[in-house]
Amino acid sequence: MTPRALLGGPTVRLDALCPDDAPTLVAWERDTAGTRLHLSNEVMPSTEAQWRARIDGMIADRRCYPFAIRRRSDDELVGEATLDGVDTTHRRAGLGISLAAAHRGHGHGTEALGLLLAFAFDELNLHRVEIGVFSYNVRAVALYERLGFVHEGRARQWGRRDGVWFDLVHMGLLEPDWRAHLGAARPALIP
Repeated sequence: MTPRALLGGPTVRLDALCPDDAPTLVAWERDTAGTRLHLSNEVMPSTEAQWRARIDGMIADRRCYPFAIRRRSDDELVGEATLDGVDTTHRRAGLGISLAAAHRGHGHGTEALGLLLAFAFDELNLHRVEIGVFSYNVRAVALYERLGFVHEGRARQWGRRDGVWFDLVHMGLLEPDWRAHLGAARPALIP
């Protein structure tokens, strides 16, 4: 299901991820170090056709909300974020985010995740959002902690990269904790 409303903050906005974004996503895969921060399987380049098919599949999946993260100043695609496995019975979903290498470290991820969490808790009425983070992705773990996520467990030696075993850190955020954590600092929704 593709979101209709555009969610915007001061520097980025969330928009529908669409098949026309495929060429940019293919180019981002050339940053294999970045790709290894969020994909557990082998790092393989994709074609535009494969990305278009993935995006079409996400859009068709009623339990998935894929978003493009676009910079407000010039509408450039700087990342993508997804709520997936949305379970309306138990009011929970998984979270995923990826930013292009050139756009990391500028606050775009923090702002986009704030907007995505506002969408999850306010629009979808979810109670819980969860994510699994590779233990070597220290910057992501710190970001999720700043947003109020709590460490809920650790799967030891969950995966292997370059001959080294790594853990998967399970983190979760409950809606009342998110509201208490952000208080008045919640991101404003800008049309």
